[in-house]
Amino acid sequence: NYIVSCARDWTAMVWETHSGICKSILSGHQGTVYHVSYCGGILATCSLDDTARLWKFPTDQITPQTSVLNKTRDCNQLPASSNDMSGKGNQNKQPLPSSHEEGDKQQSLQSYFKTIGGPQCKDGHTGAIYCCEFSPNGEKLITASRDRTLKIWNSQTGECLSTLKGHLGLVLHCDYSPCGEYVVSASDDKTAKIWLIRKAKKICSLKGHTDKVYSCRYSPDGNYITTTSCDKTCRVWSTESQKKICSLKGHTLSVFDCDFSSDGRQISTASDDKTVRTWDWRNQSETAVFKGHSATVWSTNYSHDDKYLVTASMNHDVILWDVRMTKELHTMKGHTAPVHRAIFATPNYIVSCARDWTAMVWETHSGICKSILSGHQGTVYHVSYCGGILATCSLDDTARLWKFPTDQITPQTSVLNKTRDCNQLPASSNDMSGKGNQNKQPLRSEHYGLGCSIWEL
Repeated sequence: NYIVSCARDWTAMVWETHSGICKSILSGHQGTVYHVSYCGGILATCSLDDTARLWKFPTDQITPQTSVLNKTRDCNQLPASSNDMSGKGNQNKQPLPSSHEEGDKQQSLQSYFKTIGGPQCKDGHTGAIYCCEFSPNGEKLITASRDRTLKIWNSQTGECLSTLKGHLGLVLHCDYSPCGEYVVSASDDKTAKIWLIRKAKKICSLKGHTDKVYSCRYSPDGNYITTTSCDKTCRVWSTESQKKICSLKGHTLSVFDCDFSSDGRQISTASDDKTVRTWDWRNQSETAVFKGHSATVWSTNYSHDDKYLVTASMNHDVILWDVRMTKELHTMKGHTAPVHRAIFATPNYIVSCARDWTAMVWETHSGICKSILSGHQGTVYHVSYCGGILATCSLDDTARLWKFPTDQITPQTSVLNKTRDCNQLPASSNDMSGKGNQNKQPLRSEHYGLGCSIWEL
């Protein structure tokens, strides 16, 4: 009486055989659901997210109002922080439908020119990539991953130059020193670590936080590091002595991100308490509280002249703030899922990335979405910019590089021009169809058409 199907929209569906009516939808996987099997009242599904799941199948209870499938257990359940990085468990694991499906005025882009890592890369990460940062000269890219490692890549060739091992938990964040010789990393093992790049060697561990360390940043002069944690604090450390200088306390819940102002005098922090705060860290004093988000604030970033902050939130919004006035200038709406990060790529453009598998480019002064980057196969956790190139990293275990000719951005023109993908997958390994790469973009509706587009200015 029942048929079950599974698809790239991250779901499986149960259909009534004689009528063809969809009776229920299984959502929960974090990627394409490749296969489904049934035996004795239990369904099994398996996915691109590296898990198989088991579901009860009480067929005698199926009605349009009753879910066919009650999840009994996930045989590879991750702790909340490693799965959705929110610390709140599985609130939003399904891929959300895009608001741009009809009447799209922005371009949905298939325009990355290089993929770093992935199934065909023998040196690639084996888990989600949570952070990516360019070296100061843009020649290297560092990635931090769920697989507990950091990797240094040649951003021109995509070659993995070294792997940094030492964390005992997920590596959630990383940052290059201004001189380019060192990297700092943050992990849910409650530590941050400093690494010497040329020797791929750990220099020291910064210990003191009592919970997961979510972010880390070098000061502009390289003399200090700031870290934030689920212990509700932001700490500042000396890179010379490798000792804590101060602890900034004021947030009432986990602190997820931090950023130094360009003069190094101020630090901004983003928190689960729905606020962003700025600090005169040398005096250990809070200078302002920014309230406007209605949910967890995931990231904070100063503009190049320190006049503005851009913040990203679980409520799907990106907000631009006037720092001096502590005033919200405008809210950028367009993402259809929690936004993990927003940065000033240039003074005129902001780039954000989210759980809807996309990154978006916004005009700073107007808050208008100028273009959409699509192509990743899962949540896009982080974005970094250097010298006309954007890097994004994702739950799909890859980082991607994109050209960013900002002087040519218009609502009708693609920001990013695809030149080549250095990690092109054979047809069978990517879509299992044997028909080539017909559908690499993340699909969020069964009504999307198939196809891959190449864009040229």
